Amino acid sequence: MNERIRNIFKREPVTSIREIYNWWMKGLGLLNLFYLLYVIFHLIIVATVFQNGLILFLLPVILGLGIVINIIYISGFITEITLSKVFRLAIDFDKSGPKLKEWLMIISVTLVLLCSVYNILNPWQTFFK
Repeated sequence: MNERIRNIFKREPVTSIREIYNWWMKGLGLLNLFYLLYVIFHLIIVATVFQNGLILFLLPVILGLGIVINIIYISGFITEITLSKVFRLAIDFDKSGPKLKEWLMIISVTLVLLCSVYNILNPWQTFFK
């Protein structure tokens, strides 16, 4: 598993838009898998520990957050295509791309964790009282 995660960040020289796209999409599945498993874990905690039966109201927030973290991650691909292909800037994304991908994943995971902590510290019961 550890080797698979490292392979997500390994980058051989790529030139075509299709190769760039394929490289960026390698990590998206892992990010979404983490998000799905974390959402299940969070909902179990909220339902059992806090005995909050209002988890149905969290579903739109969960969907919205999932869309946001995917947009954050895909912004790396959009940035690379825009800078390298549209503006033709001489940025070596073969070197900086893996670091950018790593930071976008860190930002996405941190956002998920912060929203989870906020939900736990500010339960929905106070919203409906």
